[in-house]
Amino acid sequence: MEENGKEQSEFKTAWTKFLKFASLVLTVVIVGLQLFPPLYNKFSNTSYIKEFNKVQALEDFDFMWGELEENYPFFDEIQDAGLNYKEINKIYRDKIENEDRINIKKFYSIVKENLDVYGGIGDLEIVSKEYFYAMENIGSYDIIYNEKYYSDLSEVVNSEKTNKTYFHMSMNNLLSYFRMRQGFNSSSASFGWSKHSEDTLVLNIENPHQFLDGFSEDIYGSEYLTYDLHDYKNIIINLKDNNSSSNSYWTDFLVSPLANREYEYNLNVIAKDGEIAEEKIQKMDRKKEKLPSGDYLVSISEKIEPYNSQNYMGNIYLLVDEKSSNGLENFAQFCKDTGFATVIGRHTKGEPLDGLGYPRLSIFPNSGLIFQYKLGKIVDSSGEYITNNGVTPDVLVGDEEIVLNAALRYLGEEPVATQQ
Repeated sequence: MEENGKEQSEFKTAWTKFLKFASLVLTVVIVGLQLFPPLYNKFSNTSYIKEFNKVQALEDFDFMWGELEENYPFFDEIQDAGLNYKEINKIYRDKIENEDRINIKKFYSIVKENLDVYGGIGDLEIVSKEYFYAMENIGSYDIIYNEKYYSDLSEVVNSEKTNKTYFHMSMNNLLSYFRMRQGFNSSSASFGWSKHSEDTLVLNIENPHQFLDGFSEDIYGSEYLTYDLHDYKNIIINLKDNNSSSNSYWTDFLVSPLANREYEYNLNVIAKDGEIAEEKIQKMDRKKEKLPSGDYLVSISEKIEPYNSQNYMGNIYLLVDEKSSNGLENFAQFCKDTGFATVIGRHTKGEPLDGLGYPRLSIFPNSGLIFQYKLGKIVDSSGEYITNNGVTPDVLVGDEEIVLNAALRYLGEEPVATQQ
């Protein structure tokens, strides 16, 4: 009994010492995490951050709007929204002028307020610290596979000054910084064939860009493309896509495997004749012609051939709604132009890929912050703008209706109870 009591006493003593040590370590870590940001900002080689002043802030503000006036093609849309950008910008330039002391964080806030007035027309915005670290997490596969598309992104993500600026922007404390860095993994992606009836098969894909690109060469042996489709009269393609960065997922992995003939994908883009826009057009190897307005009409054409195709001869339906954007909008317009599929749903978001790469990312010369905007806006074959206006489906669905159920009713079939 004495030995057991002695062992228990020794264990309690050791455990108490361990808890005290662990508590001390935790305290040191927490204090260190709180103290590191101000010490880093004080002693690191970021003199441009400490010395940032009103003159530099005004230079950065004027730099942004000078570049936009030459290269941003959406001023007509801003005017159509009832906004006088020159009057609005003067208000925010005066805000900078009237600041007694300005730093990079305050400058960021003023520019964000300024650009928020325009409601994201043409993806115009200042890049937040969250967005910056999300861009850093775009996979190397994407950047290598679409090198021309991502050229601006690679430049800003690898800029030493920009990295220091956004590190400074996120340094409230290291805990929040690490939380933010870990919070931007690629969105989950999934797919599945669902047999709705003897006649109709539904293909559900969540985040198709990540899912399909993730297959690389293995996709052609996967269930995704080996599922026997020939017994079905109808295929409904139900995509959830609001962040794809290229059209390859649908050209290579949706059209080619289902096609029974060659298709041609045509895109007409309006771009300004500014130096940055012209350089991007050349880098992307696009054909252009000068319009009477002085802008460029950029023509993009791509042949899509059957590849490992099931030579599907039935009917294909593509579902879209107001959340559909990026590559899905390009896919919807392709379906309308070529008859590859009937588009069912509601007007899309109006943010298609413009064929000129990732939105332009420009670094403010003094602060190291970034602003972005699209270089082109897409027009369809009838001259209507898809950018901002969206794609009009072949079959329109009411605002409150579940699009998948509307498509099933269109085919004379029973709707499903679940959300699309």
